[in-house]
Amino acid sequence: MSGSTTIPLSSSTASASTAAGADGIIIAEPLAGLFSADMAAEFSSKYVKEIVYYVKDDRFAVIYYNCGNTVIYN
Repeated sequence: MSGSTTIPLSSSTASASTAAGADGIIIAEPLAGLFSADMAAEFSSKYVKEIVYYVKDDRFAVIYYNCGNTVIYN
C-alpha cells in the first residue's frame, strides 16, 4: 500500500492525519479480542471512542479491527 505509515495513534495524531489530508485511519488491536467486556472498557474502548470523536466526519474513514468478539464502538 503506497503512502501508508504506521505510527502510535492518539486523538492528536488522528486529528493531524485529517488536517494533513488523509482519507482515514486503521486502528488495529489484535489483542483486544482477548479482553473481557470490563477489561475492554477500561483499557481500550474509552481511548478508541476518543480518537473516533476527534476525527469522525462524512469524509474520513475509521476502520477498527480486533481479533475477537468484543465490540468496542457501535
